[in-house]
Amino acid sequence: MDWSKLSREAVQSAAAASLTKTAGNDASVIFATKYQTDLLQTKQIDKSHGVPDGQTSGSPDLRVFFATDRRLDDGAAHLADKFANSESPSSTVHCGEVNKAAKGKFGTAQEPELVPGGKILDGAACERLVADAARSASGKLLVFVHGYRNSFRDALETGLAFARDADIQGTFLIWSWPSGAELSSYGYDEESVQWSEPQFDDFVDGLEEEKGIKDLDFFAHSMGTRLVANLMRDRWMGRKTAIALAAADLPAPLFVQSLNSAKSASTTLLATNADRALRASRIVHGRPRVGKADPLFLYKGLDTIDLSSFDQILDFNHSHAFDIFQVVKDLGRLFRGQWRAAARGLHTVHNQAPAIDYYVIEP
Repeated sequence: MDWSKLSREAVQSAAAASLTKTAGNDASVIFATKYQTDLLQTKQIDKSHGVPDGQTSGSPDLRVFFATDRRLDDGAAHLADKFANSESPSSTVHCGEVNKAAKGKFGTAQEPELVPGGKILDGAACERLVADAARSASGKLLVFVHGYRNSFRDALETGLAFARDADIQGTFLIWSWPSGAELSSYGYDEESVQWSEPQFDDFVDGLEEEKGIKDLDFFAHSMGTRLVANLMRDRWMGRKTAIALAAADLPAPLFVQSLNSAKSASTTLLATNADRALRASRIVHGRPRVGKADPLFLYKGLDTIDLSSFDQILDFNHSHAFDIFQVVKDLGRLFRGQWRAAARGLHTVHNQAPAIDYYVIEP
């Protein structure tokens, strides 16, 4: 069937029927529903939401690195193809510095490559490489963790575009865990992100031991929020830092444990009502996910931002943190030091029960 020839009403009806049907089926079928909307997006949906035409730039002093525990393929010609959708046999972490995204269309990046003279390193050399760069950038380091269904190439391109579009300053690190990068790999990815946790925690610990890193912040998306949330709960370093979790595929009890264990962090949760990926995850797990705003997850000391104004009928609404100009720019202000939503001038909503304010970004 050519979905692009159907009306919006017909596709909406078919998508609703598909989600209803999959309620009793496995995760691979549930997440395959995204394929239907993907076919339609490029032809029927305008996702600009006020994105300006022309070129975007970014901080001239930004340096971008990757670290990954994926399996290395030395024979691949391009950097983005050198790390597979499977685990490193010996849990080895590799790293390197990549060319930051040049001026270009919002949300997109050019072919990722190592900087001239750059090499792929491993082990303790990786913490030293990143820490040396952070020290030369006044100690600023932001760690980004991608979500479900991301190849190494996806992770690099998404991270590079975000760092440029959000005008991130200092040093930016893309942590890429071994996602299967397929629609049907949800269960595989859950096991992979759990497998990656010791490597991620040890890498962060290594950075903590390096002197000169003053600001160690975290930005995670979707299933990748589990790595950061578990770090907060189990191995928190006790420092003041900024954490932003977007479309978090987390159950509330786990997230509460994380928030209680990492009280020194300034944590922001970005949620939206029509996140169909998290709706499917709720079906799979039998619990609501905190990144889905029905109801909105509120907690004392947490900045919850409702992005539901940007939801669209024929969109999966799972990547507002990268697709929506206003959201990306607000995250840029957050990671440049305006940690609290009120300080950034976001619209405040006074909630009655519980009596905890939340915030809204609007088109």
